[in-house]
Amino acid sequence: MKAPRRGSIATFNSVKVFSGSDRAAVDRAVEVWLARHPRIHLIEAIVTESTTDASTCVCITLFFHEPPLAVIVPVATMN
Repeated sequence: MKAPRRGSIATFNSVKVFSGSDRAAVDRAVEVWLARHPRIHLIEAIVTESTTDASTCVCITLFFHEPPLAVIVPVATMN
């Protein structure tokens, strides 16, 4: 995972959202997911929290750029 350089304009092509009521569990889920996706370039992570008298919800939103799996290059055929 690579972060964009400071001052650079980075674009994202994917978003992944993690949410739950246990902050530690959400953090672990993000860590596991990032470890399983080493090709992505993380652009930004936003953490939001919503609290009521009864519960708390934590949401971590990842904005990232995922390069294509393969580039298809046409091959010239001989006639």
